Amino acid sequence: MGKTTLPGITLPRGADASQRSIVDILQKLSGQSGSGLDRAVLIRDLVDAKGINLSRNRGVLEFEFDNSGDYSLPSAPTGVEVLPTFNTVFLRWNEPDPDDRWYALTEIFRLRVHLEDDGTPYVESGDGAHVAPAFSMAVRVLTVQGNLITDYVDSGQSFVYWIRHVNKAGVSGPIHDTNGSLATTYRTPLEVLEEYSADIYQGENYQWLRSELREVENVHRIYHGADVLGDSPLLSLIEGTDDLMELLAQQQLMNALDSYHQQEAIKVKFDKNYAKLSGGVHAAVNADQAYVNRIEVLESHWEDNGLAENTIDAKIDAYNLALTSPSGALATSINNIRVNFNSNSSTIQEFAEAVASADRTINSSIRTLNSTLSDTSSALQTFQQTQTEENRARSTEITNLSSVVGDYGANLQTLTQTVATNEGEYNAQWGIKTNVNDLRGGVGFYNDGTATSFLVDSQAFAVTGGNGSPVFPFVIKDGKTVIKEALIDTAAIYTLIAANIVAEKIAASIRIESPVINGGSITGTSLNINDRTKISSTGLLETLNARIHGVIRATSGELDNVVINENCDIKGTLSVRNVDGDVVDRTVVVVPKDHDVGPSQRYVLIEGEIKPGVLGSIENRILVVSGISLDHQGGGGSSSNFDVYLYLNGSQRQHFHSHNVEEEGSVTPQLGCLVPVSNQVQTFKVVLVPQVNDWVRVQQSAIVADVFKRGSTFDKVQGLYLESAGDSGAVKALE
Repeated sequence: MGKTTLPGITLPRGADASQRSIVDILQKLSGQSGSGLDRAVLIRDLVDAKGINLSRNRGVLEFEFDNSGDYSLPSAPTGVEVLPTFNTVFLRWNEPDPDDRWYALTEIFRLRVHLEDDGTPYVESGDGAHVAPAFSMAVRVLTVQGNLITDYVDSGQSFVYWIRHVNKAGVSGPIHDTNGSLATTYRTPLEVLEEYSADIYQGENYQWLRSELREVENVHRIYHGADVLGDSPLLSLIEGTDDLMELLAQQQLMNALDSYHQQEAIKVKFDKNYAKLSGGVHAAVNADQAYVNRIEVLESHWEDNGLAENTIDAKIDAYNLALTSPSGALATSINNIRVNFNSNSSTIQEFAEAVASADRTINSSIRTLNSTLSDTSSALQTFQQTQTEENRARSTEITNLSSVVGDYGANLQTLTQTVATNEGEYNAQWGIKTNVNDLRGGVGFYNDGTATSFLVDSQAFAVTGGNGSPVFPFVIKDGKTVIKEALIDTAAIYTLIAANIVAEKIAASIRIESPVINGGSITGTSLNINDRTKISSTGLLETLNARIHGVIRATSGELDNVVINENCDIKGTLSVRNVDGDVVDRTVVVVPKDHDVGPSQRYVLIEGEIKPGVLGSIENRILVVSGISLDHQGGGGSSSNFDVYLYLNGSQRQHFHSHNVEEEGSVTPQLGCLVPVSNQVQTFKVVLVPQVNDWVRVQQSAIVADVFKRGSTFDKVQGLYLESAGDSGAVKALE
């Protein structure tokens, strides 16, 4: 019976949480998602499963024990093996000696257990104590006649099994082992993969790999000392000033207990073109802080007023600051190099800063290289920082590379970082990630002191082998892992697709399917060949077709719809309810009352179809019509006449004429003809025709039509000739 395919379930737009929950439940029950063990079982499934029960040996057998017999006590099972897979446990043991007439069946008991860290099984009692498993806690789950069976259980669980034999009187023998046999089923690879993926997906390493690539903040906006040294007039002034010379001028106006200010400027000019140097030194001491800073600006400018109309600039800004206060100390150095040719530019920005306070020290360094030409740009930025606090230390280095043409670009970022705290947080991280036109990929390593992770965020990953071969030994691509050659001690594979398997031993807990199996003997409790040929553990053979070239001996049995092509000798009594094969077939038309037929009327006495049946297409048959009762009723003359015709397929095959001088009298004609071989339906008809002045009465009777098979008993049948004249004119029997 074919498997029923359930339609998919589509959520409408804007579905709420309740609708999503209903769809999730229906998809699990229909087997469209989740584990197959959660799927609902249909009546069709049970009907289909009936055909494979013989091979699965599921359930508990019903056995009629013989309490009156004298049977030996069962022995303990030997050679017990338990072989777990994902959702099954395959159990087998040595088969009892065939000479042991006591054997009836084998019982399997199961107990679900937990495992200690060292693998020891235990059962948790009501008070939470760990108790060793015992046979008295187990439940009988299976019985079988044979030496192997499969138990269907959940994946990723542990069980202890006990096995014992039972004799024909229903007496149970000893269990195979007091401690039982432990089996732990494997978790399916998909379950493990989903769990591991969830942990990795939520981890720091993966989140960094899939995050956006961000450039380090611009140099002129980074002054880490502000949050370390508290409120500082100088730092507030720096935050709000963009021009270094303006900053120097404003510092001269600041109140100070003592200060020193020196400013210089050199400028040469021709038309709109010029070159200049400006800068100065400012030092100040007041009640809040003491600092000294130096500013130097070198700048040149050129404008070509010719046809090209080019504007060219070059500029170097340098700023250095040393500052101390009761809160801490700050040293900062900023260098900005920039050249412009019209709208094309190149810049180098460098920022270095050291900060120290009572509870924190920070060193920061940023270097940025940027080139722009029309809508094309490239940039390289490096950020380095060490930060130490009373309970936390961190070292970070980040490098960004960027290349952009129009709306498309390529970006690469590297991260190196270590973190340690007195709250138990320790981690080290390294990684490279890229983004090219929104296609992301990278590699990252993360260690938090309890676990390490190494992630490759890539559509393809390969190990080349280092020998220059174009065929790599290990490749991951499109979600698939391809390995040229592997040595694996233990592998849990849910679905194995292989061209060749060479193994010392294969134990299949459910079934082995193959169009061809070559080998030696097959030993087991049952055999199922495509649900068409089955041999059960009790010796029952079921098959759809069989060709036997030899002797069949059976003490009893039944045959349905069989054909015996040649001779069959029955030496006993043959009882037959129905014989089909056109040996004889009969039909009857009952005449419930008399019918008078007038002159020249054509009155159909009986008609019908003759189907080929079993023999009609290979042998001739004979049609005989009898039981016709006709009575002359007279007419306008001194005699009465009528005719009866037999037609086959519309052609007249026999004619019967009756003449009665006295005008009255009864006649019972019988007619017959040969029904030739044909695989088509043939028609027959018997018609009564009184002559011009005559009436005929069809009397109450039963008109019978018989179709007979020509047998082999009669031979050389003829008649209707004078014996004295010889049989040269004899009429031959129908053939």
